[in-house]
Amino acid sequence: MTKEWKNTFSNYSYFTPEQVCSIVEKACEEFWLFTKFDLIRDELWIEWQLTVFDIDTEETMQFIWATAIPEIKATNVAQQIWWCMTFTERYLKQTAFWISDNSLDFDTTENTEKRVKEEQKKSETKKETKRFNKEQLEALTKNTDYLKKFDTSDALLTDIQKLWYSISKDMKLKIADIRAKVE
Repeated sequence: MTKEWKNTFSNYSYFTPEQVCSIVEKACEEFWLFTKFDLIRDELWIEWQLTVFDIDTEETMQFIWATAIPEIKATNVAQQIWWCMTFTERYLKQTAFWISDNSLDFDTTENTEKRVKEEQKKSETKKETKRFNKEQLEALTKNTDYLKKFDTSDALLTDIQKLWYSISKDMKLKIADIRAKVE
């Protein structure tokens, strides 16, 4: 991914807010995370808070940045808040997801070559992976003939994953419990 914006005064390129959001969305999708961005205001200042939720474990991490709303000529207060919010959210997401780290700099030659190879490998072997969900768990519970085919929970999980399902840790425990109850 090429950095789309250029600071001509200092002569460097940087990611647009849309690019940062795209990188964060991909990471959230892959690792089952969710982000929430909030404005917290009191009489002294404004704090922006980015909360990252792990959907599987329900753990959270918060990143907080205190700032003032800039005075920008030829704009109203809403536009100034919007500008501040857009840039602060981008910077908090870059901090939370280490986007500014050179190892995640998509412009480096090393990462470009690595990305191309990874994309080629994925396209050759990729099948659509679905998330094993509660409805499938209920259906599995009722299908005792299928469950009896497996001596262990691990064998059952392996078979489910061969069907191109990804299974959360919590769901694996539930499946193991169901298998253990089969006589």
